[in-house]
Amino acid sequence: IQMALARREEEVAVEQSELRLKLAIDAAELGVLEWSPDSRRLKGDGHLHALFGARPLPLDEPWEAFLARVADADRARVEAALAATQAGGEAVCVEFGTVDNHLPARHMEAHAK
Repeated sequence: IQMALARREEEVAVEQSELRLKLAIDAAELGVLEWSPDSRRLKGDGHLHALFGARPLPLDEPWEAFLARVADADRARVEAALAATQAGGEAVCVEFGTVDNHLPARHMEAHAK
């Protein structure tokens, strides 16, 4: 019984931590993206609709679809930043413009590790 109670306490702590994170993301109007190198898919949630337009949330799309919305002049730099963090596990920050037929161009800053 003690093990079950301890496990439940840990579950509650994780749930509370996730709730605090969600509240912080909502308060700051941030979007969170997660890239899976194995499947080459990008998943995301949060306030991404402001950045990417009326796409279904949570976002789940191929990496290539995301790159298609990165401005041509910035695309190689975004790919290089992601490759650098994959290779060395170092945190990177990259700024880039976006292009979309239905939205005005936007300027984004992404942090990855």
